[in-house]
Amino acid sequence: MLRIIVLLAGLLCVIYACNNDLSTIGQEVINNNNYIGEESYQVSYTATVKADSFVTSSGLYDPYINQLAVGKYTDRYSGITTAIPCFQITPTTIPTIAHNAVLDSITFHFQYGGNMWGDTLYQVTPQTFYLYQLKELPELDYENDCYFYNNQAVDTAKRIASCTFYPLVTSMAKAYFKVDQALGEDLFQRMIFRRDKADDIYNSEPVGIYTYYNFLKYFKGLAIVPDKNNNCLMTIDASSESLYMEFHYSSAGMSYTLQFPLAQREYQYNQILNYPTETFTPLTNQQQSVTFKEVKFALTQGLCGYMTKMTLPAVPLYDKYMTIVKAQLEVKPEFMYNNPIAPPATISVYRTNELNQTMGLLYNNNSTPIVGKLVENELNTDDTRYIFDMTEYYQALSAMPPTEKNQQILLGVPNNGFSYLGISFDQMIVREEPILRVYYAKYK
Repeated sequence: MLRIIVLLAGLLCVIYACNNDLSTIGQEVINNNNYIGEESYQVSYTATVKADSFVTSSGLYDPYINQLAVGKYTDRYSGITTAIPCFQITPTTIPTIAHNAVLDSITFHFQYGGNMWGDTLYQVTPQTFYLYQLKELPELDYENDCYFYNNQAVDTAKRIASCTFYPLVTSMAKAYFKVDQALGEDLFQRMIFRRDKADDIYNSEPVGIYTYYNFLKYFKGLAIVPDKNNNCLMTIDASSESLYMEFHYSSAGMSYTLQFPLAQREYQYNQILNYPTETFTPLTNQQQSVTFKEVKFALTQGLCGYMTKMTLPAVPLYDKYMTIVKAQLEVKPEFMYNNPIAPPATISVYRTNELNQTMGLLYNNNSTPIVGKLVENELNTDDTRYIFDMTEYYQALSAMPPTEKNQQILLGVPNNGFSYLGISFDQMIVREEPILRVYYAKYK
């Protein structure tokens, strides 16, 4: 009998030790019904705004962008978006060409940058692009670090080539522009017969930060313009190995090539033109907004400047014996696999005001910006959502006196599509009003 009693006592101890009920956390220390609770707060205001302009270059001092966007795409949410890259090429050494050399042809080459947006999975159609010579060098604004913005025009002079290919990696690897022969002959003859110093476009003496300054003054640069019937956007590598003009010539029975690669990268930038759908035509300036209640959705998209504006819920007013242990904003996007325009993997959060100005990133603490991360549910795509961890932000607010105004934020594709980190046309369509979930602990 004693053995049976000991065995039963041991089993009771094991069962008690395996109790994982969150409501009993810490009861050995404070025996007064502790628990963890959850409350949900719906975001009261959600809308779509559109940036008047945004940076599309690297300026003088930032690391150079390593991709340029090119193409045209019509999207049922954001409308028609066109991307035109503008850039310069120069020699890398002083050309030395024999007087009996003959120019065979001149070509311009580019490399696909690895990103493409559009229905190229089921509707693969040829894409046509035109190569234009620039009329003038873009004007650098030294007071503003020489940044270029999406609303700055590409000043083209004349079309010098065209190129058509299918938007497939194998096709693009073989694609190039065959440049106007008369233009090539002019540049080639100036290599052979060098002129006086002032008129020698191949003079290599630097002028300030510019190398081959005479060449830049004479040949202002290039722009790639998409055909009006194109239906995809893509990136091209912004590097000297990717973008270059190549001269093919022969001399004394031998064939030669000479390359003029991408150069003077302070000048390169993208012009991004967006013609909105009827839904967003009211967004004539950045202060305008189209609310979720009006159109039943909100849009965030790179390249074309659309951002989602929200007013965050106020910090919950708990008593002194309750504390926030987790706070997260949940944004549910429209999601489907093989979508021509993919959802971004992350969403950036910016502080804003009544004028919808971008006032810097919103931080959880001094060094950690708040970021929304896409959490996919492969079994149930309806459950896919962006999770924004705002725990420290709301913990800090709860320790301060209540404020009259709640924080207004803008959600944007990281870098709004532009930086040396890359560019993006990804979009987030919000179909349900976002929710803030707050988990709290009560210890008395």
